[in-house]
Amino acid sequence: MKRFLRASASVLSLALSVTALHAATPAERDALFLRLKAAPTNDALALQYARMSVELRDYEAAVSVLERVLDRDPASVDARLQLAQAYFALGSYEVAQYHFTILQRSGALTPQEAQEAAAYRDATRERRQRQSLSGYVEIGAAHLSDLGETGTVGTLSLTHRIDMGGATRRDWVTGIRIDLAEFGSGTPLGQTSGRITTGPIFSLNGDRFGPTLRPYLSFRAVDDDQITEDRTSLGLGAVYDNALSANWSIFAGAEGGRITYNIPDVDGSYAEGRIGAVWALSNDTRLRATLFARTHDMDQPAFDSDEAALRLDMAHSFRTRLGPRDWVVSAFVQYDEEEFATTREDETRQIGAALRAYFTQDFYVEPQVQYFDRSSNVAGLEVDETLVSLSVGLEF
Repeated sequence: MKRFLRASASVLSLALSVTALHAATPAERDALFLRLKAAPTNDALALQYARMSVELRDYEAAVSVLERVLDRDPASVDARLQLAQAYFALGSYEVAQYHFTILQRSGALTPQEAQEAAAYRDATRERRQRQSLSGYVEIGAAHLSDLGETGTVGTLSLTHRIDMGGATRRDWVTGIRIDLAEFGSGTPLGQTSGRITTGPIFSLNGDRFGPTLRPYLSFRAVDDDQITEDRTSLGLGAVYDNALSANWSIFAGAEGGRITYNIPDVDGSYAEGRIGAVWALSNDTRLRATLFARTHDMDQPAFDSDEAALRLDMAHSFRTRLGPRDWVVSAFVQYDEEEFATTREDETRQIGAALRAYFTQDFYVEPQVQYFDRSSNVAGLEVDETLVSLSVGLEF
């Protein structure tokens, strides 16, 4: 496991170091400003300067330049779209909504730009409300090919947000998620789980899209088809997010608390952490890398365990004539190692892909396939299974 952790950390360190190669630097922007100063009516330079300013999270500078571009060319879609986004980042929602409304009424937006503007308008309207509730519900059927079992899968996710005041992000967010995978008593892979988290989100530098910190309280409950795996936990955690540029962001989180199993006297504490990066290759394609580690320190040392995992996710959206929203194809690959005090060692490999097909603005159909393979040095604990599912969902 130590070799795996070192290798995974090296991969993530390399990914994070590359961000410096893609993000605009203050020196580059200063050089561009000198060119713009020599040609103040060059709108191409002005738009480039505004984009660099947004990457550096200097939204006031972007607004100043873009306002002058619009004075010269009120029909500039690129300038008005960037200006609306910059005002949104500054928390000036009324002004942002004004520009988004002009863009949508102009008829000059591409389908992708129109969808982006609509999303910003919805977010602007939501931000102007004192509180909001959003989420989705999903239900479907799944088949385990190797075991020959067919069952039900489903998810309910709710997010309640309360604006605590101020132009920048200071919200109290409560999230509830319930997941169901039921295949009957003939398989150990069925599980029902629920989690509630609640806590504030603080902006660390005053920008809407700057670094944020979210401390939270977490409660989880799991009803597992494996007899010894029913458990509840209560913990405290914190999540840090930072958009380094328009293309790169990093995140990190830690959580710890108390965990209780359904076996008498098998309680203990847990601690977990994660670190990762998100790379936006384009407006349509994103890659996400996450390194995760967890340890259980139980009251009975024989039940102690350590786990580490590396996960890579990809999501790509594309336009289709079959619905009003972009469809999204996603895929992931994950590798886990887990060691137990009993000298048991497990290795788990997972890979999966899904297509979320929107047929209305909120209703979607999602076929999905996943492969799960667990090897162990303890006989009888190996699992080699393929899951195929088809679900329907509704966002709200």
